[in-house]
Amino acid sequence: MRVERHFTFDGRVTRPIGPIAPNPPRLGRILLDTGQITHAQLLRALNVQGTEDSLLGDILCAQGAITPDQLLDALAQQFGASRIAPETLRPDPRLIDALGAQRCLSLMCVPLRRTGAVTLVATARPASFEAARPELEAVLGPVAMGLVSERDVHDALLRTRRTRLRLWAESCVAPSESCRSLGGQGLRGAMWCGVGAVTGLLALAPSAMLLALTVLATVVLIMTSALRLMAAVAALTRSKPAPLRVPDPKTGEGRRPMISVLVPLYKEPETVPRLINRLSRLTWPRHLLDVLLVIEETDTATAQALATADLPAWMRVIPVPDARLRTKPRALNYAMLFARGSIIGVYDAEDAPDPDQLHRVVACFQNGPAKLACVQGVLDFYNPLTNWMARCFTIEYATWFRVILPGLQRLGLAVPLGG
Repeated sequence: MRVERHFTFDGRVTRPIGPIAPNPPRLGRILLDTGQITHAQLLRALNVQGTEDSLLGDILCAQGAITPDQLLDALAQQFGASRIAPETLRPDPRLIDALGAQRCLSLMCVPLRRTGAVTLVATARPASFEAARPELEAVLGPVAMGLVSERDVHDALLRTRRTRLRLWAESCVAPSESCRSLGGQGLRGAMWCGVGAVTGLLALAPSAMLLALTVLATVVLIMTSALRLMAAVAALTRSKPAPLRVPDPKTGEGRRPMISVLVPLYKEPETVPRLINRLSRLTWPRHLLDVLLVIEETDTATAQALATADLPAWMRVIPVPDARLRTKPRALNYAMLFARGSIIGVYDAEDAPDPDQLHRVVACFQNGPAKLACVQGVLDFYNPLTNWMARCFTIEYATWFRVILPGLQRLGLAVPLGG
């Protein structure tokens, strides 16, 4: 039999309580009994929940039936836990390191302090706390739950373990799969040796060296053209694919998942209004859409543009801690730590996605094989008639995404991902 203790906001044990109820009261019933919602609002939210991978409280908040603060109060009553005030949220860094800052973000919890044999753990997901309890207790010993908001968890971890999270984003990819070690002295030395050798050969035998370089360039171009020709033939001779069938959750064909979209921006304040407008055209349900606007913390211009913009509740700004290395992969690695979705996508700041694009992405995953891990959309230029250069780019993109890439896929070759 498990026995928990109640904690005050300063971490003192106030009184023991009995074993956790195997069937806590329903959240909807608590909200009804306290007059927070009506029966009609509850039924509407339950109908939505039947077709989606979302929590009832999140749906009610998205529908405007309750506020996040009211939801936390109801969850505290449902699970018999105490709310922890943000100003008292001072976690012990040693406990965070024992569990791992990245794992804390994944579980949406933060261990605060140990009182006696019990560790107080603040969580923003009380519904999944019991499932995570064995893992937590294997590291921390007996644990007791306190409730905080998701933002409070993020703030607490960033205050104490911001540097560790930054370093993880820079080194989470295995060295054998990363290019971060290619900029060492050995590579620079080899490059300078190559430049010196070519320069020396050009000085000693310019005609022969130019002929050799021309032959090399010609061979590379012929091989590239042959590969493109093979891909084009494979793409044009394939049978017409069946039309994409978008599952309807109302018929039980598939539940709608939460989708996180990462949008990296760097020194692009002028694109912010257009970006918000374009993303707002997406027709995916708002309570299942998690848009993370990823910026470098030193990019004050873009940060100011986002601060003055009227961002909807489903958009969040994720500042990436400054470091010598400033790359798009590093920024995306860092932002993924804060993503909520089971599907994670990437848009560029200048993208204008079709309104139903996320529906099609989900349909690809639900209709595709179990090993399907990534879906790439077709890119087009939306200003092909601006000038001659824009028309050339439009033709190049249309050829690449509609002919070459499908052909490479049919040939069983590696398909490069744009961006």
